[in-house]
Amino acid sequence: VRGMLQGHVVTLLTYTGAVEEGKVSRAEGIMKLDNAIQTVMLTCKDGNIVCPLNKIQDIYHEEGDGKEVFPQIVVENLAEGELGRLLMVFYNLEDGSPKAFLMLEETAESRSQFHRCIKILSAHASREKSKLGEKESQPSPVRLQND
Repeated sequence: VRGMLQGHVVTLLTYTGAVEEGKVSRAEGIMKLDNAIQTVMLTCKDGNIVCPLNKIQDIYHEEGDGKEVFPQIVVENLAEGELGRLLMVFYNLEDGSPKAFLMLEETAESRSQFHRCIKILSAHASREKSKLGEKESQPSPVRLQND
């Protein structure tokens, strides 16, 4: 979690067009958690993604879900060894509309760490939101103990 608070480098993948003629673009960015540990933020030259942890629906990766869950155009444009670093995060915007983003972690190990960390934090944020009900806009933040 501490590493996520400081931020780390990822590659955001976006695609446009039909599978036959589509294009996948890459943008290096910084992925980090906000200080309250309620939101994942990805900042890059192509724009910013702000994803509340309690709005994450699922996170896909090839090792656990197979490559079939990813858009074919993205899989076809990956270099050797990149499939093991790929993640797709599904979440809802505040208005309930579904969104997703695809990113490459630096290594398969960092992909696995990110996946585990965000799954745990997302579940915690969702439970906190449920406990508080809809009368409060923000769940209480997760507190880190100093080592």
